[in-house]
Amino acid sequence: MALGYRLPLLVSLLALFQFALAQKCWRNVTCTGPKDSAFPGLWEENIYAPSSRTVSPKRKILSLARPNATVDYQKSKPYTLNGNGSAVVFDFGIEVGGIVTLDYTSKGGSGALGLAFSEAKNWIGEWSDSSNGAFGPDGALYANFTKDGSASYVMPDKSLRGGFRYLTVFLVTEDQVSVDVDAVSLEIGFQPTWSNLRAYQGYFHSNDDLLNRIWYSGAYTLQTNAVPVNTGRQVPMLKKGWANNATMGPGDTILVDGAKRDRAVWPGDMGVAVPAAFVSTGDLESVKNALQTMYDTQDKTTGAFDESGPPLSQKDSDTYHMWSMVGTYNYLLYTNDTSFLSKNWNKYQKAMDYIYNKSINEYCWDDEYGAFKDNATATALHPQDANSLALLYGIVDPDRASRISKNLLQNWTPIGAETPELPNNISPFISSFEIQGHFKIGQTARALELIRRSWGWYLNNPNGTESTVIEGYLVDGSFGYRSDRGYSHDPSYVSHAHGWSAGPTNALTTYVLGLSITSPRGLTWKIAPQFGDLKTVEGGFTTSLGKFQASWDKSPDGYTLQFSVPPGTKGNLTLPYVRSSEKPSITIDGNNINKGVYYVDDTATITVSGGGSHRVVVS
Repeated sequence: MALGYRLPLLVSLLALFQFALAQKCWRNVTCTGPKDSAFPGLWEENIYAPSSRTVSPKRKILSLARPNATVDYQKSKPYTLNGNGSAVVFDFGIEVGGIVTLDYTSKGGSGALGLAFSEAKNWIGEWSDSSNGAFGPDGALYANFTKDGSASYVMPDKSLRGGFRYLTVFLVTEDQVSVDVDAVSLEIGFQPTWSNLRAYQGYFHSNDDLLNRIWYSGAYTLQTNAVPVNTGRQVPMLKKGWANNATMGPGDTILVDGAKRDRAVWPGDMGVAVPAAFVSTGDLESVKNALQTMYDTQDKTTGAFDESGPPLSQKDSDTYHMWSMVGTYNYLLYTNDTSFLSKNWNKYQKAMDYIYNKSINEYCWDDEYGAFKDNATATALHPQDANSLALLYGIVDPDRASRISKNLLQNWTPIGAETPELPNNISPFISSFEIQGHFKIGQTARALELIRRSWGWYLNNPNGTESTVIEGYLVDGSFGYRSDRGYSHDPSYVSHAHGWSAGPTNALTTYVLGLSITSPRGLTWKIAPQFGDLKTVEGGFTTSLGKFQASWDKSPDGYTLQFSVPPGTKGNLTLPYVRSSEKPSITIDGNNINKGVYYVDDTATITVSGGGSHRVVVS
């Protein structure tokens, strides 16, 4: 064979070899995740997940005093540290997590290289941000050397760092030492059963780039929260340093609350995280194992679920007990996993008996104000959470719903909704329910505005991860969420990759695109778009029945809706009027639709049976 023919073949084989190296799962776990994206397209440019499980930094910060002055990582290797206290910061560009390998060459004596981690730029330096839960210093890891030469340092498995963007490497020595940092790499520890971290089973795309990025930041956060089951935060908590080597539940992967911390199952967080995971990554294996943990640790006498999974295992929360039940419903809706249901059915019934036996207060409606009070006393507190959930779950009539939605606006600041029950704090977790509540009653503009204000503010914040959703922050724009309510006045403890804040990922698909399923696996479905100020939106997700996909394109004179659903399914199209109080003209696949249309509240609802692909024109 001539060399001219061999060279292209050699290049192709090399590319395949490199791709094979990149496509691997975490350690010795079985690869059970999808291999390919279900909906390839230009929107994949918004996926934050890297294409390889082994990644390198994007850039370097050469001076702690000038954190905004950076150089390209690949073009500036190696970087030389000279003398005690010299330091360099490696910026991975996005939230990452796992095990770092540091290749270096030392000269001139003995010493140690320190490694410190931070999710936010605010805390780059020789001390890692806080994660251990006891509010003692996380400090740093150290690679000791006693002689000149080249070496590699690999972090101990127990010291896996679940979430960070910045790695500070600094030199500690009493000699005239110089160290060349030759290479830095990270073995990503999250989404352990996926060989392709970009193989999303859902997608979203619109003409608004900020909303697109917010959707994908929620999806990527959920990936960072899907972790190996033996990498939970150690309990009892360490007073110094950190350890992520606790077992949290069954299987190989499990959904936890945050990448950095707490690294434990929290069912309340799953109230937001599970629906968001379904429409985006499609990772329900991690959800199943998280739920099974709650059933495995259920109180056999009372039927009560713990507030959190092991090893944390906090107890006595009726609210989180019910979130375990809601999570079970959602998981079964998405999967129809009858073996899981059969295994846990008796426990589910016992859990239902437990909550029914608790006394339920009457609604604390404050008619003068126009919202629910926090309790049945004379309090003036009208909480964001209760009122948002009242909208979302439809427990109020339209008049009360309208008043609640309007009064929630009084909590808004330029960067999000202040939580009255937690003054000076902004909780994207509770705001996730608020945006869904506004969408639920048709207040689309309000929901989109709050998404842009709150999630857009954080995603565009240069001090954050610029890739994930944060646990919470303060109304002054600082990251000191819950500083005086359990977080020991330590703003670095806040998690910057927290799945309970991923509400827009689900909301944009379910309400703006309008696509959702209404029975297990999507045997029945619904498409009810909400336009707001958008012009084009498309998206989709998958179940075991196949792909569900929709798109709409709006113009001043009407809109076109296209959708594709699996064969044998049936669903309702709820189509907004083009002009208020004026019944629109509707065609499906070119046929005028005049019969079987249900008109209510400026919408027209039509049932479509048999599945397949269809084109709807409304004018």
